[in-house]
Amino acid sequence: VALCTGAGVEFDTQLGQGEPAHLLADIAEEEDCALVIMGARGKGGTPGTRLGSTAHAMLHDCRVPVTIVNAVEPEADADAQADEE
Repeated sequence: VALCTGAGVEFDTQLGQGEPAHLLADIAEEEDCALVIMGARGKGGTPGTRLGSTAHAMLHDCRVPVTIVNAVEPEADADAQADEE
């Protein structure tokens, strides 16, 4: 929320109950989204991939185009910036 607000990006919040990928795919279609952008944390994901199970399911099941970005842990990001200086 803070990142979107700070960047001036408008957004809506919706709560749902159930399997996350199905909920996200349904919302993306209902809201007529042009694109879904989501992070890939890779925790509890499909064996042999760096994607989490929700990201993997979204890529295969969502009718809206999906872009997956690597999640950067705050500590790792700070360490990388310190190494560059």
